[in-house]
Amino acid sequence: MLTRLAKILAGLLLIILGLTFLLYGILPDLASRLLTRLLIQRGFDQVVVQVDRPGLISLRIPRLSVQKDLGPEHLRLQLEDVQVEYDLRELLGGRVNTVVVPRASIMLQDEQRGPEPTGEAELSKQAALSLGALFQPIPRLPLDQLFLDQVTVHRDRASGPFRDMTISGTVQEREQVLTGALTFKGLEGSAYQLRWMGRHAGSMTAELHRIGRQGSPVVAFRTEEVPAESDLRLRGTFQTEFQELAPLLALMVPLGPQIEQISGTVMAEWSVTASRSAAVQSLWLDPETKVEGQVRLRLALPEWPGRAQTMALLLSGRVSGNGHRLDWTLNEDSLFGANVSLAAVKLPAWLMDPLAKGFSPLTIDVPSGTHGHLIPSTESPSWAMEGPVRIRYGNATRPIRAELIATSLAQSPVQELSGRGTVHVEGKLGPIAQDLIQVAEATWNVDGEVTVEATRAEVLVDRASVVKTSRVRMDQFRASNVSLAVAEPVRLLVDLPSQHWVMNRGLVRLRAPSFVMKETRVTLDRADLGIKRLEPVENGWNADLTLALSRLAPSMTTPTLPPSNWQAHAVTDQSMITVEVEGTTPENFLSVTGTGTHHWSEKQGSARLRVGPVRFEPPQALLSTLATPWPYPFDIVRGEVSSDITVSWKGDPRQAEERPTIQQGTVTVSLSGLDGRYHTYDIRGLSTNVVVEVQGMDVLSMPEPAKVTVASVQGPVEVTKVSCEVQVGKVEWTDPSTIAWVDLRRLRAGLFGGQVVSEGLRYDPAQPVHRLTLQLQNFEVQKLLNLEQQKGLEGTGLLDGTLPLVISGRAVMVEEGLVEARPPGGVIRYRPPPAAGQAVASTNPHMEMVLQALSDFHYNVLAMSVQYQEDGTLLLNTRLEGRNPGWQNGRPVHFNLNVQENIPALLKTLETVTKVQDALTERLDRQGGSGGEPEGGDKDAPEREERRGDR
Repeated sequence: MLTRLAKILAGLLLIILGLTFLLYGILPDLASRLLTRLLIQRGFDQVVVQVDRPGLISLRIPRLSVQKDLGPEHLRLQLEDVQVEYDLRELLGGRVNTVVVPRASIMLQDEQRGPEPTGEAELSKQAALSLGALFQPIPRLPLDQLFLDQVTVHRDRASGPFRDMTISGTVQEREQVLTGALTFKGLEGSAYQLRWMGRHAGSMTAELHRIGRQGSPVVAFRTEEVPAESDLRLRGTFQTEFQELAPLLALMVPLGPQIEQISGTVMAEWSVTASRSAAVQSLWLDPETKVEGQVRLRLALPEWPGRAQTMALLLSGRVSGNGHRLDWTLNEDSLFGANVSLAAVKLPAWLMDPLAKGFSPLTIDVPSGTHGHLIPSTESPSWAMEGPVRIRYGNATRPIRAELIATSLAQSPVQELSGRGTVHVEGKLGPIAQDLIQVAEATWNVDGEVTVEATRAEVLVDRASVVKTSRVRMDQFRASNVSLAVAEPVRLLVDLPSQHWVMNRGLVRLRAPSFVMKETRVTLDRADLGIKRLEPVENGWNADLTLALSRLAPSMTTPTLPPSNWQAHAVTDQSMITVEVEGTTPENFLSVTGTGTHHWSEKQGSARLRVGPVRFEPPQALLSTLATPWPYPFDIVRGEVSSDITVSWKGDPRQAEERPTIQQGTVTVSLSGLDGRYHTYDIRGLSTNVVVEVQGMDVLSMPEPAKVTVASVQGPVEVTKVSCEVQVGKVEWTDPSTIAWVDLRRLRAGLFGGQVVSEGLRYDPAQPVHRLTLQLQNFEVQKLLNLEQQKGLEGTGLLDGTLPLVISGRAVMVEEGLVEARPPGGVIRYRPPPAAGQAVASTNPHMEMVLQALSDFHYNVLAMSVQYQEDGTLLLNTRLEGRNPGWQNGRPVHFNLNVQENIPALLKTLETVTKVQDALTERLDRQGGSGGEPEGGDKDAPEREERRGDR
């Protein structure tokens, strides 16, 4: 705009001088009219011209006023008392000596009338102008000197102190060398002086000084033509103090008042090689044109309110090329630094408070030099950069420190923005409190790679990136010293326009020495989260994840469960989620597998869980080895246990906040050939298959009876071949006292060589009394006599009977039980050792006769009435009839025997005797072993176990 204004002023001056002297001697009024007409033809309007009669050596123009529309701006020019001095001889050659402009005003008003017009003739003239023409010596001007005393300039679009300014100075031309000195003074601040000298565009020196300022000029510009045979070669330098130049820049370009706050220096050295015949208009695009240069900027930039402070730029590098391609290089010392605030950046709430407070340092530098190129284009330019550009944010006092190193960037018409780089983020933050999670303090150290292709970005988080926290709490979950590390690189894809992201690869490892879940402390070696796909979608997620838990163990007071390993695989989308679970204890002793599916929209799903089969095998695979210490009076040492659990649930899709509830389920428990112990009882061969139905959230029931079989129960009295059917009515699993009823049917058991049979009973907690009748069949007399633990006592025969049991609360009673010998009876022989027999006979004179009769007593009647009282007292009224063939000629003998015994005490006595016998047997076994095995050794332990099982 200013260049065009200068052309207009120069042309206007020539027209004034030429026509004025051409009309010399003509009346001033005629000269004024003619001059007005010519100015109007040149596009000026509102033309006012006054010309005095010319003298012999001077001419006075009292007033000249014109206006012109320049498109975006409107020009108003007014000259007053212009003095023209000349020599008549020079005047005839079209030249004057001096032009003095005492007063003038120039106004450029912002009219917003459209773009600046350019005529076709002017464009055609510029296109025809060659570069060589610009480097011809300056044509001789029609004047020797121009003096400007006071020219006031106002421009609406300008800013700063030079929006209104005053210009004064001189312009001289001597022997085709143009020199000048113009002074610029704004309404405020210092005045500036522009000095120049030159023959043409290739030989020019210009300096801009601030009046009163010592030292180097504000702007220094120099061009020098380098001799060449054909091409035109030009070199030059440029240097400026930007803060001093800013007011003048604000005059030409409306950059706002902040440009005056920029300080520093700009230096450039450049050279141009081009064809002399190249047109000026197309010079930049001419293939033979080559521009080379070095640039160095050192600038302090103004504050960006609320965003950045203390901004500084240090830039040095080289550039070469032309309008088709520019190659550039940034040197290692290039740097940008500032203190920035993230208050205006949209951040998550937990990051906003710590990051939005205060300012953090930001630097951009070039560690080892960077190069690239630019291909200018009016439609879509393309560019590329190779080499590291490093961006650093934060320092040791800030919660987040980040470093981004861009190794390549590019953009072209056929390929949108692309680039590659590395990222490092570290820091410490806390405490963090959100709706679902509270973190005391978190530290992180994350490294990764970033790749950008058009609108798609890929982030690859490197292995060993880690996030740590001292304490974390989430609902009923608490943990300390938690670390989250990347075990395999995590790949994140981001669509930049929509900011939609997808994570489709990675393995994240969680370590927490222990955590608390619902008041239960759990130890964990590690948890591995494998990511095959993780993507947020509307109202949900698309995910394919695996979770592996290593050595998971809940820590209870007693007992402590062994560590277990778990694997889970979950796949979810907007419609449903499917989960597969597998867990094992060491050596796969206990295993759990399961699957589950839930449909989001219908709010319904189902799951299946299988436990086992668990195979018990001594000496390690015992039930008591699952938890230590084992506090219970029972154990399983051999056999197999398995369980299948199926469950389904459903909710109301119309109620968003309502949780689904369990509709139904089935639990199947299978026991096969279990051997174990309960207190001192050895249980062998327990087998059953129990099916339990789940109704709703609380109620359990058995739809069918479960058949239970036991090979033997070994204690003071051995019971064999036990079988029965058991069925339980509805019960709340959280409260066993709510049981509705228990059915015990088809009971059979081997006892004393015979069996006990019963049709069973239904136990109803609402009834105070329950009755169960036991049928005794084929009991061997000898096995009953063995209970007495008397040496020399033996017998033969079989017993049958009935025992009516009455169950009241926890008490079990027998009412009017009867046991009788099966005809024809049997034999009872009691032949104690001599010492024992004498001791018994000495207590009562009749006992000797009894012992003689029982020495070989053949009975035909043996009947016992049985009463078992609530306190555990057994009343036996026994009637024994028969004879001894070798005593008193075999006369009939009748015995009536009443026995009262406390059965719990008897069982305890028998148990004690059994323990003593076992201890003695074990000791004798150890002493009888070969090889001198020391007492207490376990060489014969399996053999002793087998003998105990066979007794």
